[in-house]
Amino acid sequence: MGIVFQMRDDEIGFLGESEKIGKTVGVDIIKNNKTLIRYYLYKNSSLTEKKELDKIFGKTLVTKKNMETLKSMAFSNGVIRKIQAIKLEYSTVAQTN
Repeated sequence: MGIVFQMRDDEIGFLGESEKIGKTVGVDIIKNNKTLIRYYLYKNSSLTEKKELDKIFGKTLVTKKNMETLKSMAFSNGVIRKIQAIKLEYSTVAQTN
């Protein structure tokens, strides 16, 4: 369940709104943390999209437009759907053990 918790926390930090979640959105992007979201963004993106990702990840300041670009890519490339499937799989395993 700890893995599921971490994936959900990463998802909230990526998709959430700072005002609603009480923490800064995009911190993992600024720190260039190697989350599953980042992994699948790179894995499922075209060469052109990867160049755009390289411009955003690790920047000192991530703009609202940067976040919109990342979110759009994450949904259109199936990243969010993949993360949800992995969370479900891990939750199921944890509940049966």
